[in-house]
Amino acid sequence: MAAPALASQYQAAANKPDPNTITLVGIGTPNALKSYIKDETNPMDNGVLWNSMDLGYMSVMGAYQMITGEIDASSTNFIVGRLGSKKINDKVTVLGATLIFNVDKFNY
Repeated sequence: MAAPALASQYQAAANKPDPNTITLVGIGTPNALKSYIKDETNPMDNGVLWNSMDLGYMSVMGAYQMITGEIDASSTNFIVGRLGSKKINDKVTVLGATLIFNVDKFNY
């Protein structure tokens, strides 16, 4: 469910649970989440962004290296050009840290 809809429903609820006891998870842009993150009574206090350009770059580099035989199903790491070396763990590669935004990022 979209995160702004969840945060909005929390605000509209007549009987709200303690915001410290629940977690809202969903998809939304930073701008759509901003008012809910800034609202201290709302349990939505963080948002997360992945770098989609780097994710795409890593995906293409991995696909190319698989096609050319540089890596295969047994590989444990691969070089992702400008992103450096990435580990392959159980056939999964993680780009790295996400950008977490919270009330401090919207303090303007």
